[in-house]
Amino acid sequence: MKITSLIDNECSIEGLIKQHGLSLLIETKGKKILFDTGADGAFIHNAKALGIDLSEVDMCVLSHGHYDHGGGINAFLNLNEKSLVYLSAKASNDHVALRPNGEHESIGIHISRAHLDRLVFVDAQLKVDPCLIFSDVWGYFPLPSGNKSLFKEKDGKYILDDFAHEQHLVIEEDGKFVLLAGCAHRGILNVLTYLKDKYGILCDAVIGGFHLHNKVTNTYESAAILETLAKELMNTFSKFYTCHCTGIPAYSFLKVIMKDQIEYLSTGESIEV
Repeated sequence: MKITSLIDNECSIEGLIKQHGLSLLIETKGKKILFDTGADGAFIHNAKALGIDLSEVDMCVLSHGHYDHGGGINAFLNLNEKSLVYLSAKASNDHVALRPNGEHESIGIHISRAHLDRLVFVDAQLKVDPCLIFSDVWGYFPLPSGNKSLFKEKDGKYILDDFAHEQHLVIEEDGKFVLLAGCAHRGILNVLTYLKDKYGILCDAVIGGFHLHNKVTNTYESAAILETLAKELMNTFSKFYTCHCTGIPAYSFLKVIMKDQIEYLSTGESIEV
């Protein structure tokens, strides 16, 4: 299984675009799967530069209802005529972020009506060979503090986002399980624990953002929280490839403790599992 980062906050390859967002291409033996589409069509530019034909993608999964993960969905559907898009039934466009000036800004996804017949709304779980898409994650580990800046609009009022619209993707191939997480707003440890307890799955590799950086306030989780997180992640014996909302300072902190058990996957880079 090959995973290529088409968009991430970081990039060291000349000619590619970086942005606050995430898009990953997963190539299994039988399918090409797009996980998230970044904030706009920049991931398409990067795919072309890398020699990747996105018209061949068989299915697309959106991790949650924020623009930096689904803002490029219309551009993708315009160039790909066959892929269905799997998103949470709760991923409406009413998501907002509280900015430092006290204003609420829309950060939702707006999908063209022309593409509505290609959307598959997922409830709690869905199995599509070789994938498992699941949500409704709960657990006892603390949620990312950055969630406190993220809201949804309901009946004219702003309430804290509970991230019921966040879903995760597990792919099995050759006896190995790979977890894809967009931002892990429900907490990456909670996601892993829930996956083990409900489905009996232990992951060989985990790829995605851990939401350790609050973009709104430009702050990170405390050293104590990061140290605890690193030790708990090490106990899973999974290999971690983080990116996006983890943030380089937080990743660097985890790297010191976790060493080769964690790497950063930036724009244009590929890994094989």
